[in-house]
Amino acid sequence: MVGAIAFELARQSSLTLQKFGWQFWQTDIWDPVAAEFGARPLIWGTLYSSVLALLIKMAPLHTPEWDAWSTREATSLTGRWLITAHLPGRGNFYGQMEVQEAGTHGELSTRMKIQSVADGSTVMRSGRTWKRNAHHVTRPTHSSPQ
Repeated sequence: MVGAIAFELARQSSLTLQKFGWQFWQTDIWDPVAAEFGARPLIWGTLYSSVLALLIKMAPLHTPEWDAWSTREATSLTGRWLITAHLPGRGNFYGQMEVQEAGTHGELSTRMKIQSVADGSTVMRSGRTWKRNAHHVTRPTHSSPQ
């Protein structure tokens, strides 16, 4: 069957190949006024979309494993965390952040102290309150530097 399709494609395209040659497959120009036709963008576009369709079918984004993971119980974020940061114009920093419960509605407050790798200077921040639900953390409600 594949051989028959290949034979028919070759037979039907023989006039095109005689007039435009094999460059037809290798050029990007598509100019009907100048009678210049190139199929490379069309061929690559077809190949890219076909490969993408196969990947989507073979490796879907929605899987039973994702369902199981995304419906799990939220874990506690409270405690001390080792953090690293890069502050534009000041360089790399390291330090720790402490996260505590701050209210009854899943709010969290943070306190952090980071130290510059380059000069040892420190930056301290506290008072950020975050509202947490089972699936994500929302933006801070307020901030106050210390």
